[in-house]
Amino acid sequence: MRIWILALLTGFSVFMIQPHPVAASEFRDFQKQMNVANNLYKETQFYLRTGNPAIAGFNLLDLQTQWGKIVNRFQKNPPGLYAEDKKFATTLTEISRRIDRGLKLTDAGDLKKAATEISPARKLMVDLRRRNDLFIFSDCIYEANMAFAELFKYRANKPDYSNPAQVDEIRQKNAVTIFWYKRCSETAPEKISNDPQFRRLIDGALESFDLIWIAIREKDHARLVSNLQGVASFNRLLYLQFG
Repeated sequence: MRIWILALLTGFSVFMIQPHPVAASEFRDFQKQMNVANNLYKETQFYLRTGNPAIAGFNLLDLQTQWGKIVNRFQKNPPGLYAEDKKFATTLTEISRRIDRGLKLTDAGDLKKAATEISPARKLMVDLRRRNDLFIFSDCIYEANMAFAELFKYRANKPDYSNPAQVDEIRQKNAVTIFWYKRCSETAPEKISNDPQFRRLIDGALESFDLIWIAIREKDHARLVSNLQGVASFNRLLYLQFG
């Protein structure tokens, strides 16, 4: 039987699928330090993609410093849930390498390559938790973002609306994205759930998903594209502000 335990740690929810012996203090500290790194990572990606090398460089330096603290303190002594994870140390090292290479590329003025270089760090952090039966609120946002990324592919790849299999595929991807958006809405920590901006992003996206059902039914690709573009803004802001 799976046991779900809900805790609030520095503003995000933690779901433990199975009980583990946890050194509570070390575990909480690790999660807090990861949360700081995650926020710096999001800010860095934003400034890299918007073409601001100076601020992106400062953020990357801060991220490099913060990640160094995590590595120095926890790499040889994984806390609690991570104690048996054989990939724990290599994951931290891989993220370090990507941050270092991203900083060098930023210093060289190649912001696009720098953004690409550090981009996998988010998935590495998500996978680190997933391997150890941990699911936090930012992981829910990740799943919602990734589900929408699959749906958004239809913006540039018009399906054959006369082909039932292709139409059914779009419907499935829309349904999966809606599932994750609703789950994030339902499991958000109280402070986030009550945030007007969070509600605006979630509710606005869900309204657009309803319109996507209509576009699919009416085989109106222009309408589908228009709504996908609208959700893209909600999806991006949801990650930057709450992911």
